[in-house]
Amino acid sequence: MNVVKDMIAACEGLLRAHRLTFKRPPQTVEQAENELAEIHAAVATAEAAIQQAKDAPWVPDEAQLKAMVDRFLAWPVPNDFAPDAGISFVPPKPGSYGTHWWPIGTNLMTAEQAMQMFRNCTTPDSTPNVELSRQAGREEA
Repeated sequence: MNVVKDMIAACEGLLRAHRLTFKRPPQTVEQAENELAEIHAAVATAEAAIQQAKDAPWVPDEAQLKAMVDRFLAWPVPNDFAPDAGISFVPPKPGSYGTHWWPIGTNLMTAEQAMQMFRNCTTPDSTPNVELSRQAGREEA
C-alpha cells in the first residue's frame, strides 16, 4: 500500500469536489445537498489518508540509507566515547578531539556493516534481526 499515493488521490478528490462548488452553483436544494455530501466524503477521505500517513512507520529508501551510512562513517565519535568489550582508545594527545587524530565512524564499522545496522534500525517491526546478531557473534534465544 502506497500511503503517499493514497493521500495525493484523496487530496485531488477534495480539490475536485471543491472546484465543483465554485464552477457552477447548485440550482436546487437536492443538488446542493449532493455536492455538500460529495465534499464531506472527499474531506473524510483526505483526513483518513493523512492520518494513515501519520501512523505509517517511516522506512528509508536506498538513497536515504546510503546518506545515513555516509554521515555515520564521517561522524566523529563523541568526546566521551567509552568503548567496551576489550576495545580501547587513548587519545594520542590532550585536546585532540575534532582533529584528524580522533576516530570517526569508519573506525567502528565498514560501509556494509553500517548499511546493515541502519536497515535493522529502520525496519518497521520491532523483532531483532537474528541474522545480524549471529554475524556479530551473538546468538539470540
